[in-house]
Amino acid sequence: MLRSEVDGGPYASVGTVSGQATTTFTDTTATSLTTYYFVVQATKHLWRSVDSVQASATVPLSLCTS
Repeated sequence: MLRSEVDGGPYASVGTVSGQATTTFTDTTATSLTTYYFVVQATKHLWRSVDSVQASATVPLSLCTS
């Protein structure tokens, strides 16, 4: 999972998931009232896919402890 605070990147890794059926990811480093842009990239050994379509989310104040 890659994340940026800038629309279109650049992106930095914020975690990994495994398994083809994975449909959720929890970003435990998100800051309240910040908009983040995410892409997913599949990897296998040294191979990397192209980035997924970008998705964005703004963290509501009520969901953060920081």
